[in-house]
Amino acid sequence: MAISLSQNIGVRVTASTVTMAFGSANAGGSLLTLEMRTGNSGGCASTVNDSAGNTWLLAGRVVQASGTSGEIWYAQNANGSTNTIAVTPVDGGGVTMGNAQEWSGCSTANTLALVSTHAGLVAQSTHSAGTVDVPLSTTVGIILHGFTTTFDIVAGPTGYTPLISTFSNMLAYYRIYTSTGLDTPESVSSATETSVNVLALFLGGTPAAPANAMLRRKGLTLMGAS
Repeated sequence: MAISLSQNIGVRVTASTVTMAFGSANAGGSLLTLEMRTGNSGGCASTVNDSAGNTWLLAGRVVQASGTSGEIWYAQNANGSTNTIAVTPVDGGGVTMGNAQEWSGCSTANTLALVSTHAGLVAQSTHSAGTVDVPLSTTVGIILHGFTTTFDIVAGPTGYTPLISTFSNMLAYYRIYTSTGLDTPESVSSATETSVNVLALFLGGTPAAPANAMLRRKGLTLMGAS
């Protein structure tokens, strides 16, 4: 089954709790993802939960010296239900921007494949989380750029599509990969700026069983395996 984007929502608020409601009920077994950018010192999200009872896990986080933070969360094998996500920033009320998505066709277990993060310590016009090795030809990549001030991206990552984020301090993109190999997605801004960048890869389909388990089902055993 091919990976596809089912829903995409976003919000920008200054509040002690940030909420985002999906417009339609989530399908059972789907993958939910969340990209957050907060601007106050220590502003990483401290808790993420939702009304559907899913378990949210932190995929990757990076914090700049100024306090700007970027992070990606996910909930795999989601419950089929209407759903509102609630995020409590650790700073208790800084300006927070967030996107959330629902994906079909992703693995229901061990879906997070790779994470790469980078905090730009000096102002620059190219923003990247680094190079990743795409492990499977059915993989979705999500990249988040969080900025201290406001400016425009003039060129997004090659092969990536913008998510709903139209916020001046945060941009997020996705790409559904159809081949494996190295990739360094990066964006170019109209002016130099420090940034926080997080890139996460999520696998499609059902993950293969470990080699030992596959062999044992065939009555074989790996050399030295117990």
